[in-house]
Order: sequence, then C-alpha cells, then structure tokens
Amino acid sequence: MSPKLHTDIMVNILEQLDNEYGTLHSCLFLDRQICRIAVQVLWRRPFELLRDKAWIAYPHLISVYLSCLSDSDKITLAAHKIFPFISIAPLFDYPSYLEDLDDSFVYYAISVWFQNTAGFNYQDTVQVTWLSLMRTFAQRCTHLRRLHLELSLYHPSAMAADILSLISQHQRSLNSFTVEFTICDPESMKNNARLIANVISVQKTGLKEFEVWQGDVDIDKIIAALETQLHSLVKISFGFCSFNTYPLLSWVGHFAYMKELMFDRCFNVRDGDFEILEAFMTKVVHHQRITFLTNDKQHASETDVYERKR
Repeated sequence: MSPKLHTDIMVNILEQLDNEYGTLHSCLFLDRQICRIAVQVLWRRPFELLRDKAWIAYPHLISVYLSCLSDSDKITLAAHKIFPFISIAPLFDYPSYLEDLDDSFVYYAISVWFQNTAGFNYQDTVQVTWLSLMRTFAQRCTHLRRLHLELSLYHPSAMAADILSLISQHQRSLNSFTVEFTICDPESMKNNARLIANVISVQKTGLKEFEVWQGDVDIDKIIAALETQLHSLVKISFGFCSFNTYPLLSWVGHFAYMKELMFDRCFNVRDGDFEILEAFMTKVVHHQRITFLTNDKQHASETDVYERKR
C-alpha cells in the first residue's frame, strides 16, 4: 500500500479545485482522509457554488443545515410547524466549514426549500428558519472570512440585533464585512450601528475590506471602530452615508495601507472635497484610487463619476 500524502499537501491540492464541484464530489468516495478534506472545501461557500442550480440544490442544502441545528432550535421550528426532512444525525459539522456567508443567499435558499418541500414560503416561517440558521452559522463557523448582511424589513430589528451580537461574540477573523440597510426605523439603525461597530472592533486577524450602504446610519460609531483596523484595511466603501458630524479629513489620513476608498452618493460631501481630499492623502497615505459618485439634484438621472489614479 502506498503511503498516504501528508494532510497539509492534500489540503493544498484540493483547495486548487475550489470551483470544481464535480471533481470535489468524486473525491468524497476515495478514502476517509480525502473525504474529510473534500467536505471542508465543498462546504466553504456552498450557496455561491450551487447558485446556478439553486432550485435543485438549495432544498437539499437547507435540509442538511437544518439537520445540524441544536435541539432547542429544532424545538423552536417545530413550534412553528417547521420540521427538517433529514432526521438522521449529520456525518460532519457542516456549518463550521462555512467561510463565505451572505444572508440574502440564505434567505433565498430557505424560500426555495419551503416552496420545493412544502409548497409555500410564508414570510414569517422563512424568517424563523432564517434566524435559526443564521444563529447557528454565527456561533459555529470556525473559519468565517467574508460576511454580507442586509438589514431590512425582511429581517425584524430584534433578529438583526441578535445575529450581530452573536457575530461579535464568536467571529474574530473576518477579512471582508459588508452591511446594507434598506428600510429600517431610526432607532433600530442607531442600535445596529453600535452592534456593527462592535463586530469591526473585535476582529483580531485584521479586517481588509468594509462596505456600508444607507444614508441614516450612525457613521461616527462605525468610523471610530474602523480606526481600530488601521493596519489592515485596504478598501472602504460608503454608500448613501451622511458625514454631518464627521469631517472627511479628520480620519481618512489615518489609514496608511488603504488602496481604495469610495463615497457613493454620500450626503454632505461636496464636489470640492474631492480635490482637497486627494491633495491631503497624497502627502499622508499611498492610496491607489479614490472614487466619488454624486448625483446632481438638478439632473438626478445623470451620475457624475470622479476618479483619480496614482
């Protein structure tokens, strides 16, 4: 019998097949060592990997994840007459392998699961299931690197706050963090801004990319939190944010390693600020690109793009 390859070597080999779903699936049947590694690679970003086959693959994907829920979460779902269709214990801790989490994919996958298995996808049942799975991911993902959250009316404020709190407690290795506020009440947005700031501040391995989208979010708390990641951030994007009380020049120059900075239709950012900002950053930091996107109130259908490259 030929000696088995060292585990680290096998991991490196199979990681090169990250997008080869069929090949990785075949590796599950070779031997135990390769099977364990292939499972970890396959379940890093399954929602994205199976997106083109969503209607067929997502129901099975959600069923597997539901089988991994804690007993308390299963009881909660049962109280809403939601029952996972896989009753046997899972072979692996699939939620722990997730590295790329986009809650909108999770929400859509659950909707497909309900439609496919039960013939309905009522919003309240989808929300309850979404919360159970997102709580599981927040607590059990051991290698989460990219997180995208959309905080909207589809996710009640208490649910969003619960998820953000769990993420700040359990996730300390994010490389990329994106938050989108769509329609939220002002008080909830203020509370969520505080929770988002907590998530940013507790990152230990260095947050590299951050994006926030919405005009009324409390930007002061978020910027203060971003300053805890001075030595790692390379990209920051603000969309529809207001800089009423936080002048641009008071913080931008602190990020010495940033490569890209974008202000997309932000409020209280004047056209003239771009030239001032560019001149200031040329002396202080080594930005490769600064982008301003602004809408002229008199020509709302036209978007002026200001971009400078060094």
